[in-house]
Amino acid sequence: MFSSGRFVAKALMLGVLLGVLLVGGCASKPRLWPAFNGDPDATLAAPLPLPVAGDRLTFDDGQSETVIKVVEDTVTWRNNRGVVHERSRDPLMPSLRWKSKYRNAEVTFDQGAPGSMWPLRTDTQARIAYSNFVWDRRTHRSKVYRSEYLCQVRGTMTQTSPAGRFQGYQIDCRKFSRDNRISGYRRFFYSPQSGYVISQEDTFSSDRPAKIKQLIGIELSLQDLAPDVRQDLAKARNKALSTLPSGQSLGFSAADKYVSATVTPLRTFKTDKGYYCREYQEARTVGPRTGRFTAIACNLPKRGWVRR
Repeated sequence: MFSSGRFVAKALMLGVLLGVLLVGGCASKPRLWPAFNGDPDATLAAPLPLPVAGDRLTFDDGQSETVIKVVEDTVTWRNNRGVVHERSRDPLMPSLRWKSKYRNAEVTFDQGAPGSMWPLRTDTQARIAYSNFVWDRRTHRSKVYRSEYLCQVRGTMTQTSPAGRFQGYQIDCRKFSRDNRISGYRRFFYSPQSGYVISQEDTFSSDRPAKIKQLIGIELSLQDLAPDVRQDLAKARNKALSTLPSGQSLGFSAADKYVSATVTPLRTFKTDKGYYCREYQEARTVGPRTGRFTAIACNLPKRGWVRR
């Protein structure tokens, strides 16, 4: 048997050694996946989404994007800075190509491809590696940026944003450096209810602060709807803006129930030219998709309520 003194000494030495190993392990081996607090046992599968021309997304960094056209699996977007870019239907993938005033870029996939994780199911994994070739038309020089991720669907959860309350999937990705070490993490929250990624969070193994981008407005397109449905919704919106006090809501539903909306005036103000304007929120459901956005309309002479 050990004496009590020798036992205490050995226990202390073991504790110190274990502490060193844990600290060293944390410093050299990042966690494999960030924490997940949702439902890991989800059995439903989410199909690849199909954006619609006219859909408009607004983000918390001031950027907005509008779908210009959809041709098979390629979706063309234009943002509020005038940049036009093409993406696949897979919202987890980078832009396939884009063009700004002075630069243009194109992505080639070295491993994996858009759609490799779909339909989304818990524990589905895919390794994605791609090269982004950027050409500067002013300097006539090009650069290549390579990225590699291993992504996994962790399960389902609920997330609330100004764009609505959504059930969706959390997808966690490990980002790898050139020497195949984990250099950071990317987390997506994708909602089948809207067909879009509601939030994206990037964290880094270095001291760089985390970056979070959140969707705060989803305006689902009405372009493909019958003209009388669009007109009836516009009448309901105008009635809400003309008659309701701020904070009260007016509902609308098409005869076939395919489209419904709720319009809620939020505040009223007057412009320098004396026109009355109202900020309002509109929650819209079109078929299986749902979204919410905020806008401003002003009551102009002989024109009625016109959106700014």
